[in-house]
Amino acid sequence: MAFILSDYLRGIEGIRRAEKQLRKVIRALKTLSECNQVVIRAEEETELLSDVCKIMANVGGYSLVWVGYAQDDKEKSVIPVAQAGFEKETLRTSISCGLAPEMDVAPPKKQ
Repeated sequence: MAFILSDYLRGIEGIRRAEKQLRKVIRALKTLSECNQVVIRAEEETELLSDVCKIMANVGGYSLVWVGYAQDDKEKSVIPVAQAGFEKETLRTSISCGLAPEMDVAPPKKQ
């Protein structure tokens, strides 16, 4: 009897994990679908970027989403142009993205 109960509980746990993964996939597909609709209907770049950020935060579940343009300067700065989520904190006007000599990519550093 203990073996049957153990197998049953493992089966239920597997189903719960599968359901959780399925919810993630459904959320990702809904996010992608809504972003595609915005891309099709967008008339201005700033509107597009802002709307995609909002979708990523509201539908995708991300707490902070932002888009920035890389600048061609020696500081390798990035200028935020759209954001959504975590409204209490706003992005600074410029973010430095200097690369460490031994690395190809480094996370942005706040100025």
